[in-house]
Amino acid sequence: MPLPLAALADLDLVLPLPNTALRDEIDRAVRRVGVVLQPAMELDGIRMIASLTFDGYGPAILPATAVPKHMRERFALVPLEGFPRRRVGVAQRRRGLPSAPTRAVIDLLDTVANDPHERPDGLHPAPDCGT
Repeated sequence: MPLPLAALADLDLVLPLPNTALRDEIDRAVRRVGVVLQPAMELDGIRMIASLTFDGYGPAILPATAVPKHMRERFALVPLEGFPRRRVGVAQRRRGLPSAPTRAVIDLLDTVANDPHERPDGLHPAPDCGT
């Protein structure tokens, strides 16, 4: 059951640093419902935030992909009501061919994003994302 964004006002959260991409998304979402977040601490790096949350330093707002499968038995992923999905993409030059390693990474990302058996929990390809 999704947690209303308003419920975050009562929590001391482990948050990303201000003016980072994820923090900007979080701030925009809670601002729409009039919530002011109470940071327990503000850190750079999603992995660091996830590690501190796993070690009991406080709840955090993280992408579902930041919680490894082996940790999901001990921690609940609680969706936030009204929180938009993040958009992630690959940017590359319009001209010239990408290098072989670049093509390999793009092919791997395409496979992971579009194969339901390979796709990590919490990853949702955009409708225009296809092979």
